[in-house]
Amino acid sequence: MKVRNETDLCLAHQCAPVLAGIKTSNIFMAKGMEEKQLEEIFRDTPLNCRRICQDMYLIYWPDRMQRELTNREIQCFLRLYGYRIFWTQAVLERLSGRMERYKKRQQKFPHELGIFLGYPLEDVRGFIDNQGKNYLYSGYWKVYGDVKEAKRLFRCYRTARAAVAAAVRQGWSIKALAQDGWMESYGGRSIGGF
Repeated sequence: MKVRNETDLCLAHQCAPVLAGIKTSNIFMAKGMEEKQLEEIFRDTPLNCRRICQDMYLIYWPDRMQRELTNREIQCFLRLYGYRIFWTQAVLERLSGRMERYKKRQQKFPHELGIFLGYPLEDVRGFIDNQGKNYLYSGYWKVYGDVKEAKRLFRCYRTARAAVAAAVRQGWSIKALAQDGWMESYGGRSIGGF
């Protein structure tokens, strides 16, 4: 096992679908890690890293995030939670503020976070409306809508996790994995049809 460092392995496990290019973003819990360390890992890659609160970071593809924020249904939903400007940096700033207020017990958890993690709008709404109960299926999130599609995505995410973790164990750095086309370099494997 040639793992470069523990941070790479943690990132591989927590952010594999993003590193594999099949998901727009993931949360990374960076306990005891400095922000500069994470920034260095993602410098000169197409991925961004943004502190959301305390040790919670969002690892994301900025162009994809911006594209998703142009969806009118998502914009209408986010307006319910005070989002007014739909540029990536503006919404992430608003989300960060809401997370910080939650951590200080000044407001309820901002469940709209699911939108930024790429969860289907129907599932985010369902979770909020049902207070996390009455879901049809549970995996990476609680599913209230299309169970078949959710199961397919969950399989893809598990496959990505295995592939990214294997690459890190073989000595790949997260910085190298964050580059476009690493899957082709790694062996040309596709992940679940992506």
